[in-house]
Amino acid sequence: MRFIKYNANPKGWKTGDCVIRAVAAATQQTWDDVYDDLCAIGKKKGRMPNESYSYGAYLKQKGFTEEKQLKHSNGNWYTIEEVVETYPNSILIMHCSHHLTVAINGVIIDLWNTSYKSAGKFWKKDITDEEEGDIIRYLQFIDENRLVERRRLI
Repeated sequence: MRFIKYNANPKGWKTGDCVIRAVAAATQQTWDDVYDDLCAIGKKKGRMPNESYSYGAYLKQKGFTEEKQLKHSNGNWYTIEEVVETYPNSILIMHCSHHLTVAINGVIIDLWNTSYKSAGKFWKKDITDEEEGDIIRYLQFIDENRLVERRRLI
């Protein structure tokens, strides 16, 4: 399993926007576009854009299905890494420790490696054969354009 340290935030901020960053990566959209879309949904629903009510509705519109938290037969919860290994050909947006992280085609994309954390509920979208080439190009783009150290433009 690979991990790419990446920050889609256009100002380089590293806290408070994990929902926007994860959804932007999962849907291959810009941070700004996802922020605007989630704010519009939040306003319509009377909720905050980073609440699961808002981003869950958005992900559903984008073809994702909500999945329950996975548990081993011994009662232990799956880790992020185990969920990713269970669904290697999918786009996954997963809860972990008051955080939202994303994995695309078996690659975790975030500011820090969340693979060891317990995975909560998650949203899943299988990657079709037609989408595979675009996904590979997107992962190459992210790997080549790691925006984590970008200066804040205040």
